[in-house]
Amino acid sequence: MYVKPQMKKLQMYVPGKSKGGVKLSSNENPFGASPKVNEVLTNFTAFARYPDGGSTKLKEKVAEFLQVDQKQLIFGAGGDEVIQMISRSVLMPGDNIIQAHPTFPQYEHHAIIEGADIQNIPLQNGTHD
Repeated sequence: MYVKPQMKKLQMYVPGKSKGGVKLSSNENPFGASPKVNEVLTNFTAFARYPDGGSTKLKEKVAEFLQVDQKQLIFGAGGDEVIQMISRSVLMPGDNIIQAHPTFPQYEHHAIIEGADIQNIPLQNGTHD
């Protein structure tokens, strides 16, 4: 089986570690799920079905709330999946991405998979220049 050569450059994502405080870097909620979420899941009966990959109902409600066209919205199972979808849609071998450094490593990860070049711009005192 052929595997893209750039796949050999990838390393496993290692999430940040908490150092005695509340860790917010991995989009984790230190307080757990809302009781409302637990209530909905308790009453949810469609666990044996695939979810709607297009997030149709959610997209309708969010588009209405934001007063935008549904075509302007993209949903995924976390930021990593959204970054992957966008990267696969627009990046070609030889394209160039410009990113802050350091940043969320998945931007670079998916650029590498698609064969794009990466230009890192160092942060200045922890902020964008």
